[in-house]
Amino acid sequence: MDGPTIPDLTLHQRDATSLCRKCSQITLERLQEPPTSQSRNDLDSNKPNGFHHYQQWEILKQSASAGCRLCTVLWGAVCRHHGGEEEYKRILGSSKRDIKTPLLRLWIPAVDEPSTIYFSCGTTQEPICLGISAYPGTQASQMIYSRPTAVDPTSNESISLLKTWIAECFNQHKECLGNADSALPKRVLYVGKPGVELDHPLRLYCDGGFGPYVTLSHCWGGLVPFQTTKGTLEERKSEILFSDLPQTFQDAVTITRTLEFEFLWIDSLCIVQDDSQDWATEAANMAKIYRSAILNLSAMSAENSSQGMLLRRDVSVELSCDLDFSDMDKDSLQITYPKPDPGDNIVSSRAWCLQELLLSPRVVHYSYTSDLSQRQMIWQCQQLSLREDGRTGIHLFNWFNKALLKYPSSPDRSLFTKWWRIVKEYSGRRLTVASDKLPAISGVANAFNSQLSNSQSINMYLAGIWRQNLTRDLLWRASARGQVTKPRSYIAPSWSWASIQGSVFFGIEMSSDLESHVEIIDANVTLTSPDPYGAVSGGYIRVCGYLKPARFRLDCNWRWRPGSNLFRYIEVAEKGTTKHKATGGLINRYECHVHLDQDDAGFAGSQAWCLRFVDPTSDVWSNTSAHGLVLRQTERVEVFERIGVYCLYNAYSSLKELDNWFEDVIERRFITIV
Repeated sequence: MDGPTIPDLTLHQRDATSLCRKCSQITLERLQEPPTSQSRNDLDSNKPNGFHHYQQWEILKQSASAGCRLCTVLWGAVCRHHGGEEEYKRILGSSKRDIKTPLLRLWIPAVDEPSTIYFSCGTTQEPICLGISAYPGTQASQMIYSRPTAVDPTSNESISLLKTWIAECFNQHKECLGNADSALPKRVLYVGKPGVELDHPLRLYCDGGFGPYVTLSHCWGGLVPFQTTKGTLEERKSEILFSDLPQTFQDAVTITRTLEFEFLWIDSLCIVQDDSQDWATEAANMAKIYRSAILNLSAMSAENSSQGMLLRRDVSVELSCDLDFSDMDKDSLQITYPKPDPGDNIVSSRAWCLQELLLSPRVVHYSYTSDLSQRQMIWQCQQLSLREDGRTGIHLFNWFNKALLKYPSSPDRSLFTKWWRIVKEYSGRRLTVASDKLPAISGVANAFNSQLSNSQSINMYLAGIWRQNLTRDLLWRASARGQVTKPRSYIAPSWSWASIQGSVFFGIEMSSDLESHVEIIDANVTLTSPDPYGAVSGGYIRVCGYLKPARFRLDCNWRWRPGSNLFRYIEVAEKGTTKHKATGGLINRYECHVHLDQDDAGFAGSQAWCLRFVDPTSDVWSNTSAHGLVLRQTERVEVFERIGVYCLYNAYSSLKELDNWFEDVIERRFITIV
């Protein structure tokens, strides 16, 4: 069998970029030829559209090997997209492709703005997306808004862009705080006057006053090699050598100086780490510290304080090349393999960083890939989000409107829904120290409380639960999708979501009309510091309600996964026994979901108590269900601890059945949950 017909692969030099004869014919105009279909997935059209590239993948590979930059990008994109050359060949061989359909085709759909090139490679799968960007100041930049990112994040163009972002936000955004003359934190790192040398010593400034300052969000990654302790505090006040700082701290100092700010706040340097009283005091001030800063620097991709954030892009490993804008205009366009999702990063998994990013009026993230093929700055403020490559609408936290903490436009019920979303995001993040569970979100809780209608009332916040929304807040659930455990040391009362390690969510809708069957008599927590939003050493809730003994029974035909915290049946025990029919079946079985607060660990069949909490107001349900707490009795009289929640859904039972379940519970009991 004859091999593929090899075309002329002679390379053409065009603006110092090597292209084969086929690729040298590509311009934006040819990529924009009207397609026959508005669908980007229509790869089997019999009519040609876009630019037809090589029709045999072997030729594309050979052209890439011969040095064509665009063929190298295309071939690399094919292999990365399909998991390697062999996998691509397997997929291509098994695909049913119309012989008239071009194997390799590039086009820009008419429905899209020219920021993405679609590249079909002969399979029926989704086309590959390639980025397209124009250099600043060119004619092409008037049509294409994406820009190539700078190789060096400290270059004049990068710093100029960052200064522009800050100035526009500070002067034009009504939603964003000014913070030009804020009170300085208790301690702040003095980096020197504008224009100081790189190796100019620093020191801790503790004299108070006013002025703009910058903060740093970073991942500790274990032990931070440079901290302030009781033994080093006086030394830090005198002098700190730039060379002694870990790389991420050095980079933060460099950015602060380049932006001509004099003060920088870093948690491990500005809080005395072995002084529990100082730590608790400063943790309580987190909301004020971050909200008053002029800018927060986010070491988005650094795994520890030594990795740094001002890393140069490695052009030797990136997939990119330049093309002409048109036959008449030789302005260059840059074609690249798509950049990674900036939301998938180290900072997004760290619990402390959530409030740092939400509270800061403006943040610049320094993002890079592990191979340094891609790097860029990403800007976030109350009003918008931007990327260094010029694209907009990239929201790292699109589930949460940062302006909530400054300009609420909804009643308390809607605010509590957003609090639930914050807790859901926060609870799935990592903490190096388990006891930081409540302190690491105290700043957000503090800011959130100021938006509530009766924010001046005391004791409104109870270890992550809001007194105003207590009945609904107590019905949080541990996620069945991930591992949930109890920490070894005490963190919070069992009724608080902070008492477990793992992701939680709230399963009821805030808009649902519910009838409460429980009366909250009293609720309180014992704080370990003056911070009402910080760590606790104890807590209780006293309630009056209907309590029913029950046992769990696992439906063997329905299980989320082995070791799951999710069961499907409750058996009601009466007078300490379980009734049986003559056939041995259960007479009092109620089909519902039971969400335990930790993986089951053989809990099926264990004795428990169900506390009736809330029911929907009608028997016509949508997604509403009857909810209650699952409790376990302690050794103390009428004292219980929470071990989960039960949810009786309309798909399984009715309100009448639920009433029947509790019909023999005539008297309500006064109990305490700890």
